[in-house]
Amino acid sequence: MTDLSAAWAAFEAHDYALAERQAQALLAHPATASGARFMLGYVYAFMDRFDEARASFQALQQQAQKSGDHTAEHRALHQVGMVERMAGNWDAARRCFLEERELLASLPEDPLAASANAYEVATVALHFGDLAGARQEYEKSLVYAQQADDQVAIACAFRGLGDLAQQEKNLLEAQQHWLRARDIFAELEDSEAVNELMTRLNGTEG
Repeated sequence: MTDLSAAWAAFEAHDYALAERQAQALLAHPATASGARFMLGYVYAFMDRFDEARASFQALQQQAQKSGDHTAEHRALHQVGMVERMAGNWDAARRCFLEERELLASLPEDPLAASANAYEVATVALHFGDLAGARQEYEKSLVYAQQADDQVAIACAFRGLGDLAQQEKNLLEAQQHWLRARDIFAELEDSEAVNELMTRLNGTEG
């Protein structure tokens, strides 16, 4: 039986077709079905097959609702929101993330989940031009990320704060935040994230 970790490795290598095949092979096995469906949601989203991605995560959300597993429910709902954001359905994305926030409020404190939720709420606010709301949420995301001591989440929050500062026409602040994010991603050896940030930084030079 194909191991799910091999499918994730293919996904991380951007070989989405292979990741899809390997995850599909695991759907029939009860021990790996949920993990495979979660992974397929990611694969479909990154292949721009948003209807299939949404269906995968919504199936997991409904499964969690039936079993009363609110932790699994918020995780699936977060991914539905991610799909909606990637598909450009910003109103639907906002509804998902705000509904997820209500679920998180009913669960034991989870700083990493709270950071991810605040980051997405901020990104939606930034899209709609709510700069004050975006700042509040990005700063909240950073605080939670630091509480969780999660370097990826910390870097993402700084990147978001840089994007916000750019929208506010404060290029110096944007550069400072992006540089902090870049340095963290460099330490994590995430070259793709580093390259994205260098594109941002190069666009503010001169």
